[in-house]
Amino acid sequence: MPGKHHFVSYSPHEALDFVLQLTDALETGSPPQRVWLDKRNLRPGNWDMQITEAIRTCESLLFIMTHDSVQDNSVFIRCPGAGR
Repeated sequence: MPGKHHFVSYSPHEALDFVLQLTDALETGSPPQRVWLDKRNLRPGNWDMQITEAIRTCESLLFIMTHDSVQDNSVFIRCPGAGR
């Protein structure tokens, strides 16, 4: 995804419906915002590389906090450098 975007990190088990609504609202708002969401932007191939690049090049990272997302086994917590 060229240009600046907002990366959304969330737990799909608890927040998928909310995140889809949030993404739609951001993308159709005034002014419209570019959003990188795994369910819409991941392509076949190396998912880790795509996610790392999307985080590296994002304007902001929106961390949707849920009970599941702050547990020790969370992908965000386990991903080296994700919290930087």
